[in-house]
Amino acid sequence: MSDGSQAPAEAQRADFESEVQTARKRRMRAAPLTPQQVLERLKNGLNVKVPDFAPCYGDSEAAIYRQIREKKLEAVRVGRSLYLTARVAGPLVGIEPIAA
Repeated sequence: MSDGSQAPAEAQRADFESEVQTARKRRMRAAPLTPQQVLERLKNGLNVKVPDFAPCYGDSEAAIYRQIREKKLEAVRVGRSLYLTARVAGPLVGIEPIAA
């Protein structure tokens, strides 16, 4: 008898775990870019997100956000994300963009 009552409970548990995994995947943000990918984007004249740019620049995200607030760096807001323009970020890491 216990085998019959256990099967529906196990099925419910599996359904619940599947729903939790699906919800987690929806909340996950895109994987951060590698420093090589960031530099390639800058060479091609594309903007980069602050969290992706910070390791290339050698400074913390907080320091970069502070420089943006103080108007020392130019950034563009797209939705809830801040992007550093290639025109500004490229020269900081020694790259001149191909296209602007």
